[in-house]
Amino acid sequence: ASIMALIVDEMGPLRAVRWLMANMPRYLVSTALLGPVRAHLACAIASLRNNCIYCAHGHIYALELLYVRDHGRLFPVDANALDGWFGLESRALRRKLHVALAEAGMHTEAIWAVRIIALAEGTQQPVTGAEARIAHLIRMATTMNKIAVSAGLRPEQAQDPVNKNVTVKATHAALRAAAAM
Repeated sequence: ASIMALIVDEMGPLRAVRWLMANMPRYLVSTALLGPVRAHLACAIASLRNNCIYCAHGHIYALELLYVRDHGRLFPVDANALDGWFGLESRALRRKLHVALAEAGMHTEAIWAVRIIALAEGTQQPVTGAEARIAHLIRMATTMNKIAVSAGLRPEQAQDPVNKNVTVKATHAALRAAAAM
């Protein structure tokens, strides 16, 4: 089943439509204003914290494809190798993300990852518009995480329009295959 069908099953048709109408436009605006990388980073962090392999994979894979598209090389984290990322306490997750993002040359995102984790764990409250958008993404991802985990959804595709770019996907697959040798 798709995540949308599961949302309807979980919430009922009317509540699901209301939830989607309240959240999807804001998600799209937040993604446009924050940029897809930061938006996927926020959703991936929430999904890792909530042990949702379906969503974590979808958002990390989106980061991988965006990184290949923008930089022509592999992102340091493989969405198919996230097992060691689940269940980490916040400090360990911050450290792993900092190392990966710094290795990718994404130093601003490494700083943002610290803030996203603080927002996700509730130790900080949003103080800027960007942080309020991230907090919304975290809440939205958490709702979807609960539904995906309870349904046992398995990883599929990148949760981004870049998933439709066959050239980027082929380049990514070739780079991953070469790295595995």
